[in-house]
Amino acid sequence: MLTSEDLSAPAELDRGATEQVMCALRAVRPALGGLGYGLATRWDHAFAEWHPTEFRLASRMSPRRRSDFLGGRTAVRRALADARLPQPIEPILIGDDGQPCLPAGVAASISHSRGIAIALAAPADRFSAVGVDVELSGLPGEAAHLLLTEPERAWLDGGRSPGQREHRLLAAFSAKESARKALDRALVGRSLRQIHLIPGSDSFIAWPRDRRDMRLRVWVRPIGTGVLTWTAVPAGRSRSGSG
Repeated sequence: MLTSEDLSAPAELDRGATEQVMCALRAVRPALGGLGYGLATRWDHAFAEWHPTEFRLASRMSPRRRSDFLGGRTAVRRALADARLPQPIEPILIGDDGQPCLPAGVAASISHSRGIAIALAAPADRFSAVGVDVELSGLPGEAAHLLLTEPERAWLDGGRSPGQREHRLLAAFSAKESARKALDRALVGRSLRQIHLIPGSDSFIAWPRDRRDMRLRVWVRPIGTGVLTWTAVPAGRSRSGSG
């Protein structure tokens, strides 16, 4: 599966640029409704508290991965607090699907980009799954053939300027990442081209190939030259399409 790490490894933002991005991210909070929202940066590490197991795992990681992992745990705990959900006693580990392992009854998702971590959390009796993605660096134009279906590439090519086409590509990539996190991996496989998109003014409709019954709305917000996307599967509707 193609991920943002496969496409680029941009440097983390400096403190001034980080604060500018964080202001833009905080402004999104009212649009999230009943979802808990957590933000963290590498500048928070000196004040954060982690489970000893999380810290031991992080000590074995590369510096970049360690920063992302620990920042993600801080962001999840803040998202849980924002959603008025209890803090887990056990460490927040990484599940088989890459999403955080949390107690039953909680849906959560994490994303990282350039030293900033974002998490969404919600009670499972409201949302059976959530997905969030933040991208703060552009993608090379040649990534389009790896990410987009033919109709999506036609939409991309319809952009009025190179800048608009670059933003469309980044938004589509991020939307597919959010949808992938909210859907069962068996439905989406390993290629983001298995997720289809219909663009709207401030969102996409996304679904796994051959499963239009699993349509999700993925919301999109520009964050400077980057993008934030998120989605949620309502309770009573399985992320695998059953039930």
